[in-house]
Amino acid sequence: MSIYAGMKMKVINGLGSHDKSASMSTGDIVTVKAVYPRVVLVERPYHSGASEMMRECFQLRNIHMYLRRVI
Repeated sequence: MSIYAGMKMKVINGLGSHDKSASMSTGDIVTVKAVYPRVVLVERPYHSGASEMMRECFQLRNIHMYLRRVI
């Protein structure tokens, strides 16, 4: 899968070990901010309409387990 900055993706397997308000939940739409050699940095607003953003990194080798491209 080709991933680039600005791409919209959907979380298909949320990170359940964190507090729900501060983690990526299943079904969230996120924006790719940067692609590094081994990780992808994505972000989403903390709450609907909020200006604060929540960021999370996912490993490139396991990206298919957590994110799916939104068309």
